[in-house]
Amino acid sequence: MIKFRYICIQLILLCSVFTGVFGENDVKVDIFIKSYYEDFKWLAYCVQSIEKFVKNVNKVIIVIPTKDAKRFHIQLSPKFELHKKVESGRGYLFQQYVKLTAHHYSNADYIMFVDSDCIFLRETDLLELVKGGKSTMLMTKYSEILRNNDQCYVWKAPTEKVFNTEVEYEFMRTSFLIYKKSTLQNFEKWFPYDLKEYILSQVHFSEYNVLGAFAYFFERDQYNFVDTQDWTDENPFGKQYWSYSGLTNSEKEEIESFLK
Repeated sequence: MIKFRYICIQLILLCSVFTGVFGENDVKVDIFIKSYYEDFKWLAYCVQSIEKFVKNVNKVIIVIPTKDAKRFHIQLSPKFELHKKVESGRGYLFQQYVKLTAHHYSNADYIMFVDSDCIFLRETDLLELVKGGKSTMLMTKYSEILRNNDQCYVWKAPTEKVFNTEVEYEFMRTSFLIYKKSTLQNFEKWFPYDLKEYILSQVHFSEYNVLGAFAYFFERDQYNFVDTQDWTDENPFGKQYWSYSGLTNSEKEEIESFLK
């Protein structure tokens, strides 16, 4: 009996080499995209770039307003999930509420947030981005932002309002942010008000700054926080455009050159 059990254990350990049962290959990463009709032309390119370049994605979750569903004509492979949600209030604020409740749609360990106007430029393995159990979170001191007359200083006061304390850093320093699903769950439990009502009642709100500050205050050891003064990215895997540009011909040509 002992010999049989020993053999079984050895077989399990051998299988784990190939399946990642005890390794990082068992980790799941979802991509979450909140979009709407005006951005569908960007989203079509975003979807193509995910199909072409992204490896080891668990699923890609796309949430759109119910009222825009009839105008959604993008072909999606089985790795994509399309969700329709009835919206209320200002769309700009409501989409931030949807992002902060992305964990309700996901069964993964990590969630990467991607906007419709974000394009992957090269092969990207999502598991490599959470290697060691930590994703990288960039941050810049608000004192530096103020000194540089950066308009992102506007997010300082609304973020401090949420935490009722000074927030030293701005956390919306890059696109393609990856958070642990548990961070979103813990934030929703911690938040002292009705999350939807609070966000929709604000004039200014920044979901990534609030979530970044929460992680920095309460879960700092679970992320690799890096001050932008100590960081450079010489080979970015993605690029974010500006959706309000309307997708110019030059932008189309550039994006299509990446996707050839």
